[in-house]
Amino acid sequence: MLDRYRLLFDMSEQGNLEAVIEFRWCSPWSPSQRAGVLGVFLAFVFTAASFLVSLSLARLAVLPVALPPLVGVIAVPLRFW
Repeated sequence: MLDRYRLLFDMSEQGNLEAVIEFRWCSPWSPSQRAGVLGVFLAFVFTAASFLVSLSLARLAVLPVALPPLVGVIAVPLRFW
């Protein structure tokens, strides 16, 4: 079962090791990773602190989750009708 991992970290194959290193280096820079870190921070701020515009900002934070399905619902009829 672990034979594939053994092949992945085999030092005789330089390309495998280079691919793992490059993946681990590029992974934190991906937009989804940065958005996740920012989202967790903002969720903490919105729930822990209470200030004047916190409710408005909390509602705006939901937009990235709500808009893609909404755009899909609007785009399908426009595409096929």
